[in-house]
Amino acid sequence: MTRFIAGCLVCLGLAATPGCGSGAPSTDDPGTPAPHKGSVIPLPGGGFLEVVKTEAASPRAPVEKEGAFYFLKDMETPMSPAPKAATLAVGKKKIELQVDGEALVTPPGPPIFPKGGLDGVLAVEIDNQPRNIPLGIR
Repeated sequence: MTRFIAGCLVCLGLAATPGCGSGAPSTDDPGTPAPHKGSVIPLPGGGFLEVVKTEAASPRAPVEKEGAFYFLKDMETPMSPAPKAATLAVGKKKIELQVDGEALVTPPGPPIFPKGGLDGVLAVEIDNQPRNIPLGIR
């Protein structure tokens, strides 16, 4: 019984040791915010995709650009050269994105994404390599 109690105390001591995964993560340094205040997806091989979603005024109201996709080298620097074309697959629909400044954006028209989420797969070429990036942003 004494060994059991000693073992429990050792386990409790290890669990309470700072830096061992105990407790909530610190919010003192949340990291660098996304430059366009969107959701960030790390890209395989380095870099990031920042996705900014614009909500329509109503579910059937047309939007100028529902989604904007920014390709970043790091959290402050745009990728150079940035992709100039991409296709977004949402369900069975395939949407060709358009260049708008530093971003690729969805074309104007009725909302593409059901129920407010931004889900689908972005097919793009980065550094001469084809990439399929799953979005799944809610």
